[in-house]
Amino acid sequence: MIKNKNLKVYIYCLIVAFLFLLIATKSSPLYVCNDWVDSNIFFNIAKGIVHGEVPYRDLFEQKGPLLYFAYIIPYLISNDTFLGVYFLEVLLFSLTLFAFYRTINLFCNVKASCLVIPIFSFFALNTRSFLHGGSAEELCMPCIMASLYYLMKYFKTSYPESISRKDLFINGIFAGIVLWTKYTFLGFYFGFCIVIGLSLLKRKRIKELFISGGYFLLGMLIPSAISIIYFVFNNAVYDLFYTYFYVNMTAYGSSGNIIAKIVEPLQRFWKFSMENRYPFFIICFGYLYMIYEFIIKEKRVFEYIMITGILFISIIFVYLGIGWTYYYFFFMPFMVFAFIFVGKIIEKLSGNNIMFAGELVLGTVLLFCITYKVNNNVYMLEYTKDNVMDFKFAEIINNYENPTLLAYDTIYANLFTNANILPNKKYFFAANIDKDIYTELAEEQKRYIKEREVDFILIKYYEQRGEFSDVPYLEENYEYAAECYYSTDGGLEYLQYYLFKLKGLEPKKDV
Repeated sequence: MIKNKNLKVYIYCLIVAFLFLLIATKSSPLYVCNDWVDSNIFFNIAKGIVHGEVPYRDLFEQKGPLLYFAYIIPYLISNDTFLGVYFLEVLLFSLTLFAFYRTINLFCNVKASCLVIPIFSFFALNTRSFLHGGSAEELCMPCIMASLYYLMKYFKTSYPESISRKDLFINGIFAGIVLWTKYTFLGFYFGFCIVIGLSLLKRKRIKELFISGGYFLLGMLIPSAISIIYFVFNNAVYDLFYTYFYVNMTAYGSSGNIIAKIVEPLQRFWKFSMENRYPFFIICFGYLYMIYEFIIKEKRVFEYIMITGILFISIIFVYLGIGWTYYYFFFMPFMVFAFIFVGKIIEKLSGNNIMFAGELVLGTVLLFCITYKVNNNVYMLEYTKDNVMDFKFAEIINNYENPTLLAYDTIYANLFTNANILPNKKYFFAANIDKDIYTELAEEQKRYIKEREVDFILIKYYEQRGEFSDVPYLEENYEYAAECYYSTDGGLEYLQYYLFKLKGLEPKKDV
């Protein structure tokens, strides 16, 4: 009976995720394309994997390997659109919603727990932090939400007894997924382990502490083995660890003393909280409400301090290096505490269950319609291929047999997707790292131009660059092919790109 009920709830979560993401993510079939550079990079790394290339060794990028592996099936579904990515996002967000429901259901009845699902979806997806769709944060979000559920279940039903070893093993798997997707998010699990460890030390269960740690690490081993074995078979273990860990920590991180490493992340968190005010205020209200739920009502000071500590540690880890607004999407699961309060209000005010289905449908449809009006991405619903420079450049590029491309000194790798080009160079785009520290990237891109190793070059125009005279060997080996202006974020920024063609390159005979 319980499994049947949960299946029905999950199907509802799937429907909500499908509907809201139809508007919220640019991966949706309603959009002409997803113009976010990051998701296009992930997509093209996955494309490379399918065609025998190995991340880090053959294609340079700094995210975790599980993110690229997750993009493989979307690429196989559609190799030149983001339809498959949309389905992946729907799956991930539906799992997040189900874990959210299970957490609320610890405190509220089924009806109230279901009714807050679309409300949470509305506030999570209509934020500045959900920029475009297809982020690493979305892959980690079900893990974080599920782990919050297991933690609250432990405090609600088992504490002060030990957390079950099965639950520790499962959360170890979640931690492993996060580790090999975006390791800076592992701070959450550092906090999770501290909470469990302190609860055991508090009762002087030293033996159980080590056993619990073993089960957690055993769970982490599963996604770790999947990641590492792939690189072992491809003789690229060094490339994995050097790029994913060393390069990220040195050329993509921050420096400073221990105080700066605490203060600066808090400052970044505050900055991006002001860009995402509604989620921030909801998270703050949730923690204030939990003072009542844990401290005043149930006299559980230790538990409240622990869940607050997890948030604090997560902030430090997430914003330890540089910060971007989309990092903030990681914190959406922490809104769950406020929605426990909302669920309790609904529980008290709701009538009989006869109207349950009607209320559910009405609430979902109403919030979906509001999403259509307020979401950050809806400006692009009006775009056609004529509005996107990639398709204009693709018309030129696809006149040539098996064309190759270099995105010189720019992170813009979208043209590889929309022109369906397989990256053939390790530095096929300019990653967003400190190039004064990691000099190989710029040196290799210049070498590709010098040695005429690619057919086309995409270059972002900078006013100080003038007529591209500072790009070595460009004018010597390549000729102008086209140029195009492109607006980002609904016209907040206008960019100008130039396309150059290798001199002497001949088009297909049938063109």
